[in-house]
This record gives sequence, C-alpha cells and structure tokens, in this order.
Amino acid sequence: MHEGQKVTHPGLHRALLRGVRFLDEEGVFVVQIGHFRGEIDVEDVPFWVVAYDEASGEIELTDRSAEPLDASSLAPDPDGALRCQVKRCFPARFTHAAQAHLLDAVDTREAVPRIRAGSRLWPAPGLAPG
Repeated sequence: MHEGQKVTHPGLHRALLRGVRFLDEEGVFVVQIGHFRGEIDVEDVPFWVVAYDEASGEIELTDRSAEPLDASSLAPDPDGALRCQVKRCFPARFTHAAQAHLLDAVDTREAVPRIRAGSRLWPAPGLAPG
C-alpha cells in the first residue's frame, strides 16, 4: 500500500519489497530505491520468504537476501501461513509457493517434525500438531 492505495504494478511492487531496510541507528523501516528513501509503517511483517532451498537449507527473502532457515522459529499463524524469524530478530511470512516447497522438506516420522536441509534434519517444534 502507498498512501492508502494498493500497489498493483508488478514491477513497482517487487521493487518496493526489495527495497525494505531497517535502519538500526534510527530504529525505523524504510524503502530505498536508488536515491529515494522513505520511512514505512510495517503492519504485519517486514519481509516475506519467497523460496526455500532444501539443498542448502536457506530461505530467500523479498529483499533478495538469503540466510539459513531458523527451523526452531517456524510456526503457523492463525491463518495457517508459516512464519519464521529472519535477520536475527524480524518476523517473516512465507508465500504460498515458499511454504509448499518447505512443507515438501518436512519429515514427520518423529514426534517433533524436522526440516531437511541438505543431509541434515533440523527440529521444527512449531510444526508439531496440537
């Protein structure tokens, strides 16, 4: 949303998502595109997980960064969408496609589900039923 209006242009929408940054020194989120920088209000999550790479165990975020998935932080929200912690302290929500890829990598043979990442299995207690 920009000034109360939904951003419908796909290219502009992607650019806005890629431009989200947190300024530690100011304690605010901004969108930076080239020389333009504007402060933003984050209503839900500042970042979205757009992909899960089972081979490496990394997630890709809307800002084009990649990092190892913190499987211990995975949990569904009330709508059933998965969320996790990214960049050490921020919540992120999975897109439908990323969630489908991640769920394909879940091993549920144990009491605590585990996520496959390469040859390793990481416990994901937030995915346990109940």
